[in-house]
Amino acid sequence: QVNFTDTTDAQGRLTVVDVPPAAQSYQISVTKQNYSTDRTYAIGDPSNPSPLKPHATVIADAVTQVSFAIDQLSTVTINTLDTVCSPRGDVVFDLKGAKLIGQSPDILKYSQSHQTDTLGTLALQNMEWDTYDVSITDPRYYLGGSLPPVPMQVSPNSSETLSMIME
Repeated sequence: QVNFTDTTDAQGRLTVVDVPPAAQSYQISVTKQNYSTDRTYAIGDPSNPSPLKPHATVIADAVTQVSFAIDQLSTVTINTLDTVCSPRGDVVFDLKGAKLIGQSPDILKYSQSHQTDTLGTLALQNMEWDTYDVSITDPRYYLGGSLPPVPMQVSPNSSETLSMIME
């Protein structure tokens, strides 16, 4: 078993030499404080049976290269309003990013159900850069419009606000 933590060089590269050969056995996670994370996944896991980035395979006398992308985290504030722009609280909705971690079936990296507070606000910290879409699941409402329009782009190291009109 090989288990270690290391740091990349200034170009974001890490070279590991003389690890034992193994097929789809090297689980790799890339993290940095206040940054998003990226990782490999086990093939056949019931929650993600066909990952886009499976655990790494190391072959004797060959180079294995795996790439990851992380960036600074962001804050997304979501407001739910009525048709005259007064706060509408306790609205239930699903928020889904566009980034995939699996395919056949597609498995989203971010897909969660949320609810605004009684004042119609929800602040989400530590959000990864992505394109997010909203589905109103609260049976009392449908989405009449939003600013910015959904799906909305969240950039790294930003504070974004999504205001949704509930009808």
